[in-house]
Amino acid sequence: MLTWLVLTFVATGLVFVGVSIPLIQRRIKPNYWYGFRVTKTLKNPEIWYDVNAYSGRWLLIMGIATVVVSVVLPLIPGMGLDTYALVTTTVISVLAIVMVVKSFLYLRKW
Repeated sequence: MLTWLVLTFVATGLVFVGVSIPLIQRRIKPNYWYGFRVTKTLKNPEIWYDVNAYSGRWLLIMGIATVVVSVVLPLIPGMGLDTYALVTTTVISVLAIVMVVKSFLYLRKW
């Protein structure tokens, strides 16, 4: 069971990485589906690309951290399934909150 959970968390981290790269590269045009979508970014392409590149870097960090934590935690002796799931989910949740807060703080510069 732990193997499937590890694979699920690793896949989740890789999705975060994959989604972050086009944002960092400023390839995603303003839209209502994908990116840091708030009124201020949607109304101004310059703000859109800059803020999405910034939040994309945080998403990349979140993805890499998710993969690393997902792979390293099972190597700890006695790591139970519940503890593994709780720690990994906590890491993802905390980094997601940091990403959103930092992105909104960055947006305030505009």
